[in-house]
Amino acid sequence: MQGVDWVWYQFSGEVGALLIIRAEQMRVLGEWMLKEFNVRLAVRLRSRLPEECEALEEEELDDLIQHVVRKCQKYGIEKEKDVSILAELAVRFSRDFEHSVEYSWTRALLEKQSDESSGGMAVLYFRMTGQAL
Repeated sequence: MQGVDWVWYQFSGEVGALLIIRAEQMRVLGEWMLKEFNVRLAVRLRSRLPEECEALEEEELDDLIQHVVRKCQKYGIEKEKDVSILAELAVRFSRDFEHSVEYSWTRALLEKQSDESSGGMAVLYFRMTGQAL
């Protein structure tokens, strides 16, 4: 196969091959995975928050999702479910709710998201909405 590297190995009498993925291929794969996630997240948001999302143009929702993904990278939020929760909160309250006076307390919780003992995004969601996930 052109553009693909294989490494043959022998281990405990077994012979096999390992596929080598180059950095450029990983970058392309990562971009594709992010696009697919963005599509799934848009569908989820439209399903869970139909009225709020109806008020947004397709491009506005895409922009909000990209903004939330960048924010998650900043706060060390990596799990898809947690990114989805933050996106839902951004649609409900505002894309940068943590910078508002009313929700400034959320910044401390967001900054602790990489710490598993923090209670996670479910706690933040409950405290902001009064609803369990």
